[in-house]
Amino acid sequence: MQITEVTVTVGRTIPHPTENYANIRLEVGFRATLGQDDAPADKCVADLHAQAESLVEKRLGLTLDGLSALKEIRRADARIAELEIELERKNADLNTLRKERESALKPRLSAGPLFNVES
Repeated sequence: MQITEVTVTVGRTIPHPTENYANIRLEVGFRATLGQDDAPADKCVADLHAQAESLVEKRLGLTLDGLSALKEIRRADARIAELEIELERKNADLNTLRKERESALKPRLSAGPLFNVES
């Protein structure tokens, strides 16, 4: 029997690093047509398998890095939103305090100097 084609599929399923009850599945498949001068099918399958394994591991690493970066971005966005709300409150408090100060100064300024500086 002459083998003329080989197919190799490699996949990984790992738990999602940031979501509960979720997984990530990556899968790579290669198909090769063997010619008369090619290595035996066992060798071709081993070579394809090694290439597929390497690609799956590389893509998995990139995916996990991307998810980690996305998690950090979401965390930073949430903190920015909190700080913006806090800043709005502080600015409102500051404006209220400035108005209270102006209101407290108006009667005194219209009554004349606060201090007698005569010598």
